[in-house]
Amino acid sequence: MGLKLYQSGGIPAVTDAKYYETTSALSLSGSVNVNADDWVLASITTRSATTFSSGWTVLYEGAAFESSNNQRISLICKKATSGGSLSLTVTQASSARIYINLLSIGNIGGFEYVAGLKATSPTAVSSISVPNKVSGEKLIWTCSAPLWATAAPYGYWTTSPADLIRYSIPDTSIQPRQASFLDLGSGQATSRTFIPIASSPCEVVAVGLLGGNYNESGSALYGPYDLSSAELHVDSDISWTATIPNGTTLSVKTAVRNDSTTPASEEFVATISGQPIPNLTNEQNVSSAKLWIKVEMTTSDTTVTPELMVMSWYVVNAVDPSRIKISLTDAGRLKHPQGLVTVNFTGSMSGAGGSAVAPFTMTFTPANITPTFNPNDAERMSITPTITALLKRIYYEEYQAGNERMSITPVITTALIHINDLET
Repeated sequence: MGLKLYQSGGIPAVTDAKYYETTSALSLSGSVNVNADDWVLASITTRSATTFSSGWTVLYEGAAFESSNNQRISLICKKATSGGSLSLTVTQASSARIYINLLSIGNIGGFEYVAGLKATSPTAVSSISVPNKVSGEKLIWTCSAPLWATAAPYGYWTTSPADLIRYSIPDTSIQPRQASFLDLGSGQATSRTFIPIASSPCEVVAVGLLGGNYNESGSALYGPYDLSSAELHVDSDISWTATIPNGTTLSVKTAVRNDSTTPASEEFVATISGQPIPNLTNEQNVSSAKLWIKVEMTTSDTTVTPELMVMSWYVVNAVDPSRIKISLTDAGRLKHPQGLVTVNFTGSMSGAGGSAVAPFTMTFTPANITPTFNPNDAERMSITPTITALLKRIYYEEYQAGNERMSITPVITTALIHINDLET
C-alpha cells in the first residue's frame, strides 16, 4: 500500500460468517447473508487450478505452496448492492478437497491484499511466523495446511498472541484445515505466529480492511531531512511513482530552510518527477539546510483516490564523493601526460564514513592540465647550429715560406623557443 487519501467510516462489523467443505469434488458452492453495501471476503483452499463465479474480484491467487497435495489459497471479494445473500461456486481442475470461508462485513470500503504479510513453509512446521503489520492496521488473516489430526475433535488453528477472532468450520466432524482470523486493529503488531493442530506445510496470507469513501482532499508532510553531508550542492533529483485516476490530482512540493522550523505554505515549490529539487541552486551552501517534502491529493469522486507508490530524492555534493582526488608533489608529478594514464591502487585508504577503499585499477585520459615549469629538474635545450662558410678563391704570384692562415666568420642560424612553450 502506498500513500492515499484517508477513508472515513465506522467500526467494521461482521454481518455473517459461513463455512463449506468437501472431501473430494470438482466444485463447491456456498452463500452468506449480507446487508446492502456489505463487502464479502471468500477465503478458498483448493488442490488444483481454480475458477470462481463471475462478478467476484480476485485479490490473491497463490500457487501450490507444497508438492504432496498441491494445496493453494485464493482470496476473492464482492460488494453487496442490496440486502439478502451472496452466492459463490468454486471449481477446480481435479477432484480433491475444497474449503470456503465466507465473511460479510459492513462499514468498510473493501479489501486489499497485503503482499508484505505473506508467510509460506513448503515443509512441515509446528508454527509459522508472519511479518510485522503496521500498528492499528485492520486485517483478515487466512491460514491453510494440508495435514491435520485424524480423530475428532480435530482441533483448530490458533494464533499467538491469542488476541484475534477466529472463523472456521467446526472441528466436531470435519478437519478445519483452513481458518480466518479477524484483527480489527487492536491485535499485536509484532511477533505473531499461527499454529496448526499438527505439524504441516502451511501458508498464511492477509487482506487489509479499507475504510469508507475517501476524503476529497488531504496532504502529508515529510521532513526535515538534513542536507549538511552534501555541503555544496551541485545536482539533485526527486522522483516518484504514482497512480492518478481520472478526477484526482497528486502534487509533490519541496521547501528548504536553514533550520528545523516547519516552512510556511508559500515556501513550498511544485516539483516534477525526475527533475532537480527546485529550491536548490548550483553550488549553494547546504551545510545547514533542511529539506521538507509535502504531498497533496484531491479527488472529485470519493470512491477513488490517487496513490503515491514510491518516492526518492538525492542531493549531490559539488565535490563528488564517489571521485578520488590524486595529489602529486612537484617532484613526483606527471611531467608529460600524453594519451592514457593508469592508476593502480593497492594501498590503504579510507573513503566516506571511514570505510576502506578496495584495491582498484583505473585508466583515464588527463584533461585540463596546464604545463608548468618544474623547479626540481634542470631544463635543458639541445641546439644544433648550421654553419655556412663562404670561401673565396685567392690568386697570388709569389709567396713566402710558412703556414697559410684564413679567418672565417660563420653565419649561425638558430630556432629559438620561448620558455613558456616548452613541454614539461
